[in-house]
Amino acid sequence: MRAPLLPLAFLGLGLAGMSLCGAPRAYAHGGVINPPAPVPPSVPPYLRPDPYAPRPPTPPRPPTGPPPTTPPVGPPDAPPPTTPPGGNGPGKGPVQPTGNTPPAPTPAPPTTPKSGPPPGKPTGPQNPRPGVGDEPPSSPPAKPGAHKPVRRGKSAAGLEGLGWRDWWDTNADALRRAVRSSVTTEGDGQTNADELLSRHLRREQIVPLLRRVADRELGNDHDLVASAFLALARTTADEEDVNRLLQALGTDATPPLERESAALALGYLRRTTKSEGLPGRLLDHVRAGLFDAIDDDGVHVRCRCFAALALGLLGDQPGADDDAFARDGRLVVRGLWSRLLEDRAGQETTVALLVALSLQPPAGVPGAVRDGLRALATTGRLGNRPRGPLAEAHAALALARLSGGESAGVFLGLLKSGARNPQSRRAAILALGLCATTADAAQRATAETELMLQGKRGDPQTAGLAILTAARLLAVDLTEPHATLPCDPAATAEALLDAAEHGGAGVRPFAALGLGLACRPVMGDAPATLEQLRGRALPLLRRVLAGDALEADARGAYAVGLGLARDDASLPLLGRLVSEGSVEDDLRAASCAGLGLLGRATPEVLAVLRRALAPTSDDEIRREAARALGSLGDRKASGSLLRELEADGPDHVRARAAVALGVLRDPGSVPALAELVRDPKRSDATRALAVAALGLVGDPERVPSSARLAVDANFLVRTDALEEALSIL
Repeated sequence: MRAPLLPLAFLGLGLAGMSLCGAPRAYAHGGVINPPAPVPPSVPPYLRPDPYAPRPPTPPRPPTGPPPTTPPVGPPDAPPPTTPPGGNGPGKGPVQPTGNTPPAPTPAPPTTPKSGPPPGKPTGPQNPRPGVGDEPPSSPPAKPGAHKPVRRGKSAAGLEGLGWRDWWDTNADALRRAVRSSVTTEGDGQTNADELLSRHLRREQIVPLLRRVADRELGNDHDLVASAFLALARTTADEEDVNRLLQALGTDATPPLERESAALALGYLRRTTKSEGLPGRLLDHVRAGLFDAIDDDGVHVRCRCFAALALGLLGDQPGADDDAFARDGRLVVRGLWSRLLEDRAGQETTVALLVALSLQPPAGVPGAVRDGLRALATTGRLGNRPRGPLAEAHAALALARLSGGESAGVFLGLLKSGARNPQSRRAAILALGLCATTADAAQRATAETELMLQGKRGDPQTAGLAILTAARLLAVDLTEPHATLPCDPAATAEALLDAAEHGGAGVRPFAALGLGLACRPVMGDAPATLEQLRGRALPLLRRVLAGDALEADARGAYAVGLGLARDDASLPLLGRLVSEGSVEDDLRAASCAGLGLLGRATPEVLAVLRRALAPTSDDEIRREAARALGSLGDRKASGSLLRELEADGPDHVRARAAVALGVLRDPGSVPALAELVRDPKRSDATRALAVAALGLVGDPERVPSSARLAVDANFLVRTDALEEALSIL
């Protein structure tokens, strides 16, 4: 996305852009909470009503107005009356059996956007990835949102598809988290003061302003309101705001864009710090409202998917303390699994439910559910019905997250099976990476051998992922005493080095990232084998990065790999690549990321990254420079951005500055961002982006909660809804 104007796929905040009264069930109808009568204490827990059970079918809604003379087309956010709306669960209206045949899509009427990006730039959700989606969207493409850039196009191997940057974009937030916790800067003593100031600003300025936007006091634009829902969920600790979001989700009159935003925003109520968290009973009430949305056929498919993903984000959050039956999320697991077994669960919703299930506490997942996931991952069938390759692939991810090393043999079998489709093999590869720390040494040794074979004979995508996963397993080997390993890890290390230096163009970037992961420093004394690998790998990565044997995009992986390995010797090289204007933008942006990952907040590094934030820099360079500076705890960079924001310039310039300020998370930027939100002369898209930036600045989470959906996710088989959820800033 390179253009003088900021593409709207990165601008607006549209989406397509986490109890009260002690009752076990609560409903959110128009924001009014009416729980049923409490169950008498004498009733055993196992006889209590299931608060997340699917609703029984309800009669169809009576038609309004005179009967039509021609078949109605319906609004763009709903399918024709004769087609199940996404094929999901018991709901309102007759449903015809569809088997494995997807319903025919309903053509949406053409719309004329208020504004748009330069010609040729994408807006809203992108086209689904190859082989993704047998379920047509039941709502119109969402308006542009505050989205991360979506990379598509030719990889270094010249193939249409995805490359190393897709893996990096998916996992970058989690990998940067370690940097934030270990950086030492000259202003390190300011950290606690900044946190106290952020808390004060969040309570006194940010949340009150976001409430005004959410209540339409500052405008009726859907993008603006939708962005306020997301930002409010990130920052609030007030039950009133939770009810505000539940009301938007549970009201049929809520515009589709805002309803989707409210669904996903409820997942952003997640907090990792107990002092910032919401009460378990209130979160149980949120979960009940999300299940209601999933079951309501009057809610369009993408919104139901977002509701399921929000349940996943809340998977590590508490529930009611006095309900032993609900401990470890057991009721949520039961609710998700019962909906997965329904015959009418379409592909989009099935994937969303699987992702949500995978993020629940493993202790609350019974053996029968694990057995069902294993059957789906190995046969593609669930409940005696084929579910398609996407469900099969995401079942492997769920099984790996919930079972760990005990399922490593299943994934090895999938990997070795020549009859499995490529998506299943790639899912098995990614699942083995998830098992790296829980599989035993013998399992890791067998997996590494098979993965390196896949790295030599597979297609570029499969081979690259196999090499990357082998490196993750090797990283665990290198932290254990050499004598306890059943094989010599040197063989895997040698294969990685060879792939990074002599592999195919599409594979070498993955090998570079793999070496970066395998060479990461460890606490205490490093094993001799790790030091030996670093002594060979790091000079190799520097040499390829400095040369021109590979295209700039592929060399970017070497810059990130050096950052992951914390190679201080690469600091001058990375700084030079960032500073030289003749270097390609992709490589300069990746070098910014590498500098941030090094975790060295020296004056020279900070100066280089601040210069990269210049208004004349490419958008991607500015984003990566801002993220790096945010990781390094730099605050001085916000001065130039604030001047850019306050200058009387075009809206798109202010929008770019707002994005960078949000990523930097400087409390000092709150007054200027708030003023931009209140300025009626500014475009709604720019104000929506300023709202998003306020949400990022005020978010108490060091890593945005949405990153929980992304870490180790199968980025090769995303559905439209999952792509949208992962693309939001």
